[in-house]
Amino acid sequence: MEKENKLDQIPLAHLQQKELDMIKELEDKINNQRADRIYLMALVRD
Repeated sequence: MEKENKLDQIPLAHLQQKELDMIKELEDKINNQRADRIYLMALVRD
C-alpha cells in the first residue's frame, strides 16, 4: 500500500525554469500520444 509516485515527492520549487519547461514538454507529448490513441481507437470502432 505504500507505493507512492516518486515524481510527486520532487519539490518543484527547487527545479530550474528550464527543467520545468522540459517536464511540461514531456507531459504535452504524452497527452498528445494518448489523444492520438483514443482517436485511432474511435476510428477502428466506427
